[in-house]
Amino acid sequence: MGGVISADFIYPYEINFFATYNGQCRIGLKGDAEWKKLNIQHQSFNLRTPQKSDDAGFFFEISGSVKLKPSGSEINSLYLNSYIIIRYQLTDNSYIVIGTDCYPLS
Repeated sequence: MGGVISADFIYPYEINFFATYNGQCRIGLKGDAEWKKLNIQHQSFNLRTPQKSDDAGFFFEISGSVKLKPSGSEINSLYLNSYIIIRYQLTDNSYIVIGTDCYPLS
């Protein structure tokens, strides 16, 4: 059975380096920055990433929604800083990262 088991976020200004290679990425955080847990509601992580193409090549349009538990402490922080990078963990313990330091989600 697949699905998202957890999700975290980081702000672009907390990233020291962001590198991709062979479909994987490495993210180094500045100083004492750390990934912040998103308190998602069960089965509420809905993501769409259709691949598109134009003259410059392929790109992805990312859209989706996440329902957060009302008691999550990150909610106020997200109102103040709306640009983020999300990583989520699948049931096979792999992580998917959405957004980059230069192109964060909004």
